[in-house]
Amino acid sequence: MALSEYLKHIPGIHTGTLLTALSGGADSVALLHVLHKMGCTVHAAHINYGLRGKESREDEVFCRELCRQLNVPIHVYTADPLSKSGNTQQWARDIRYRFFEELDLSLQFSYIFTAHQANDAFESLLMNTADGCGPSGFLGIPSRNGKYLRPFLHCTRREIETYCHTEGLSYRNDSSNTKDIYKRNRVRKEIAPLFEDLNPQAMQHFARSRERLEHVLAFYHTAYRDFCGKELQYQASTEKLTLKPEYKLFYAEWLAEKGFASGLAAEILSGHYERGEWHSRLGRLLLHGGQLIFSPGKYDPAEIRFRIEGPGSYIYEKYRIEVSFCSPEEAPDFSDPGVFYADAEQLSFPLLLRSAERGDTMQPLGMNGRKKLSDILTDKKVNRFDKEKALVLCSGDEIVWLYRYATSEKTKISAASTRILKVQISEM
Repeated sequence: MALSEYLKHIPGIHTGTLLTALSGGADSVALLHVLHKMGCTVHAAHINYGLRGKESREDEVFCRELCRQLNVPIHVYTADPLSKSGNTQQWARDIRYRFFEELDLSLQFSYIFTAHQANDAFESLLMNTADGCGPSGFLGIPSRNGKYLRPFLHCTRREIETYCHTEGLSYRNDSSNTKDIYKRNRVRKEIAPLFEDLNPQAMQHFARSRERLEHVLAFYHTAYRDFCGKELQYQASTEKLTLKPEYKLFYAEWLAEKGFASGLAAEILSGHYERGEWHSRLGRLLLHGGQLIFSPGKYDPAEIRFRIEGPGSYIYEKYRIEVSFCSPEEAPDFSDPGVFYADAEQLSFPLLLRSAERGDTMQPLGMNGRKKLSDILTDKKVNRFDKEKALVLCSGDEIVWLYRYATSEKTKISAASTRILKVQISEM
């Protein structure tokens, strides 16, 4: 199949401005040439990483000359030297995509093309499988991610090199591709060829299988979005999922989105734990009471400390606080955990709303003695994330309300109560 066949069905390819990555290798040279032959308005982006000294400079000269011959605008970025302790491939990837994003911000491209092909995707599949992956990992490399398109994933490296030979196109060979220090190079040189020994058409067959898998995954991701819409519970900044055996594959997908590696996700979902806490770069995960609870970001509790001077409406941090008096005849509704009712004669202003502290105790309604707040919360099966955010309302030194969970025996409403204090707290 002609390489242009892989591009001509892309909507709007002839009407917008395109950007394509140009390293100087066969894949990127062929992609730029095909886009140019198709009459597309295309720009090229080249990054000189400076990792191979003279060879890197010669790559840049080659790309500039090729673009001059094709009358294609080229944008070149020269990277600062890599620190000795850095991860070379991650460093290069970060630079590459940051450069693309900066160019897109100023020039507003319809699409950004990279020239990955079937062999690249197959190598990625093998590495993903070795490291453990979810369903999407079996694609190797996705064909699209927003504006980023990889139209050559359905053709092989051999087809691209044949195209270059037929069109009389020269290209550069990156000497770092022969070094065994990179995992991909070992896969390319030692493992992938074994599949082509078994079947010379292995890469073509993989490309076709990969295309079919993309269609299957489209259905999978639709089902996953439906699952999240029905099963995810949102409370303040946390997300919760109630564990059900039939959704295990979706839980693994959700955990991957939260930054947990597939091996750790499998361990969390193994059934070996009734409770536990794990951390990823994106936040904290809690397994509690048959639920997975995720809290994004680094835990950095903000101390709540607010004086309530008397009746009125207040806004503090993310809380709305309504304070008023009512009579016993108004029949208080004790079913709302966000509302506190008390005998007004047993309290005195100012009241203090504050974060619960280690060692705090109160006398819960119906008890003769005092009890630690931590024990009250444990008895009510409150998870750790909610324990960390627990609030108390104090009158003087006495805790009269553990917000949402317990009220004090000392301020209970009785038949002798003539005035009732109502405090309502809601999160905005």
